Amino acid sequence: MPLSNGLYEIAFETKTGTDYGVVYMHDGKIRGGDGSTAFVGKARVDGMLFSAEMSVTQHRHLPGTCPGWGSAT
Repeated sequence: MPLSNGLYEIAFETKTGTDYGVVYMHDGKIRGGDGSTAFVGKARVDGMLFSAEMSVTQHRHLPGTCPGWGSAT
């Protein structure tokens, strides 16, 4: 069953805990972001499996963090 076009909240795990953002999905295309990153990509649904490929761009630096990946070293 395909996902409906619309705005979704997302949660993802990083080294520092759970972060949140939003995505807008339309006909398999994804656009979204959070407080420091923006991302674009494509999504697929195969039965109950959801998968996505996204490119992530940092638009604001938050000291001590790597966008989407947790703490910087």
